[in-house]
Amino acid sequence: PESTHDFMSYCPDVWISDYTYQAIYNVLATVPQAAALDTQLESNTAGILVSGSYAKNGSAGELHSAFVLSNTQSLQLNGGGDFRLALVNSENIEVYIQAFDPEEVTEESLNDGFSQFTFLLPDLDDIQAVRFYYQNILLDEFTTTAEQPVVTIQTEVPALVTGESLTLSWSSTVTNSQYMVRFSPDNGQTWQTLTPPRSATTFTVDVQTLQGTTAGLFEIVASNGLVSGSARTAVFQVASKAPEVVILKPQNGRQYIEEGEVVILMGSAYDLEDGNLTDEQFTWISDRDGVIGHGRVLATQNLSTGQHTITLQVTDTDNQIGETTTSIQIGVSLYLPFIIR
Repeated sequence: PESTHDFMSYCPDVWISDYTYQAIYNVLATVPQAAALDTQLESNTAGILVSGSYAKNGSAGELHSAFVLSNTQSLQLNGGGDFRLALVNSENIEVYIQAFDPEEVTEESLNDGFSQFTFLLPDLDDIQAVRFYYQNILLDEFTTTAEQPVVTIQTEVPALVTGESLTLSWSSTVTNSQYMVRFSPDNGQTWQTLTPPRSATTFTVDVQTLQGTTAGLFEIVASNGLVSGSARTAVFQVASKAPEVVILKPQNGRQYIEEGEVVILMGSAYDLEDGNLTDEQFTWISDRDGVIGHGRVLATQNLSTGQHTITLQVTDTDNQIGETTTSIQIGVSLYLPFIIR
């Protein structure tokens, strides 16, 4: 809503912006949802992304997918609870256990009364199975005896990805596989997850949410139990984007009755390539008075009387400019009388 501020800002009346929502989703899709637990982050490691669902009373539960992912981020969690995931080696020894309590990591309940979980576990040597327990009751198990899916990407991605969207299509030798789509802006060194686990074999990428790059990749990862297969596109380019800009104050149509009244200008912007931007990159402009000043927040008493269109321009390091406008009135508006014959 126009009257609210991005919840990552310092202002009251918060609401999540489209960009912030997408950025948080990209993180939550690749790490466990257990922010309350003590964590230790390890970057650029291989991990097993395990997801499933369960009844909170432990009467039932199942594993949905287990993706073996390269170059991801692994969270080592120190938690406890009646539910646990166990990685088992070829000697039937549980070499890694992740216990959890449902109140700490559950998402919104599903229609069938089950709740979901997602954990990114370390990809240790000689893992032959992942088991899901409630207390000492085995609820479900994935093993490495399943057939490995071979993924073929059917979409030919252009050398320069442009436009609003791009639909990726693929096939797998295991028809009941689960799939994830990932994007790398640096030729596979780091990855961003574009989808949660899904069964569909197509996905439409919102190109406008991809950061600019000269070494982009898409990867399709397929999971069949604890066995994964993947395929990558050829390297492509994505044009860099101008900053996304929002004026937080003043609201459009605001009227300042007193001449010389302090006008607070407040804006926010984010750039896909640069991330957060500095105050010097924010420029406020009036169509009546010219440049007002620079900064995310600016106070001025020098606006002339009359109607103003206020423009906030934000320039990134590629000299691309994002801008937005709002209209305000300084002083009392004068209206000529309307004569009715």
